[in-house]
Amino acid sequence: MPQTENRKIIRIGKTSLGVILPKAWLRYFALEAGDKVEVVCNGKVTIKPTHKTLSNQQVEVTL
Repeated sequence: MPQTENRKIIRIGKTSLGVILPKAWLRYFALEAGDKVEVVCNGKVTIKPTHKTLSNQQVEVTL
């Protein structure tokens, strides 16, 4: 699984934007629709699963 990957921002509805994560990443982090993730913005955007068992794993998405 790649550690970083460039992803496109897509429009969802009239006023929202989103980023689609690859299915392999979702399986790796045991994420499903409706799960919460932590998004940290500090010079870069980092998305981390909020599961306690996966708290030390993260995905970096370059926007």
